[in-house]
Amino acid sequence: MRAQIDHLGEGLFIAEGEKIVRRLVESPHQVVSVLLPPDWQSEYEPLLAARSEAITLFVAPKSVLSQLTGFTLFQGVLALGRVPSSWSLPQLLQTLPAPRLFAAVDGVTNAVNVGLVTRNAVAMGVQALIVGETSAHPYLRRSVRGAMGTLFKLPYHVSTNLVETLAELRAAGVNCIAAHPHTDRRFLYDVDLRRDTCIVL
Repeated sequence: MRAQIDHLGEGLFIAEGEKIVRRLVESPHQVVSVLLPPDWQSEYEPLLAARSEAITLFVAPKSVLSQLTGFTLFQGVLALGRVPSSWSLPQLLQTLPAPRLFAAVDGVTNAVNVGLVTRNAVAMGVQALIVGETSAHPYLRRSVRGAMGTLFKLPYHVSTNLVETLAELRAAGVNCIAAHPHTDRRFLYDVDLRRDTCIVL
């Protein structure tokens, strides 16, 4: 976990697994380097050559890759990318088409769960992820892995105070609703999702 936070501090993230690395390479996100076994080299060389930036390609047997990373790699495909900037609330509200649908995470400290929320959010048409100050960053390695590369399609906003952020959204006309386990409250299907909405998880 410490290494993941150090990477974030340097503006870097790790993509792990062939599908996720491929989605990264096919995204507009900046790629720094790719590490893979010889079996994948011929497939990735043209993909990397088509990119505008210079990407360093490292090739080594899986046994060497496992020694370098400290854990067993199934496919042995890894990439290092640059974390895209967090969008501001005005950017989200002015750039994304209406009706807007946001998802916000509050107190979701497990990086895998942030990744799973991201993956489901993209599947449900969410246009941006809002990350509260008590939640894990979406570009931690385990978040990226859990999101299966869908994160590369989703703008995000890191909030330093989620309560204030939600108040700003409400002031801008966004309907903020919270998921909860209480069966005596309103159900999600009672909410009018045809207007700008932020679902807080």
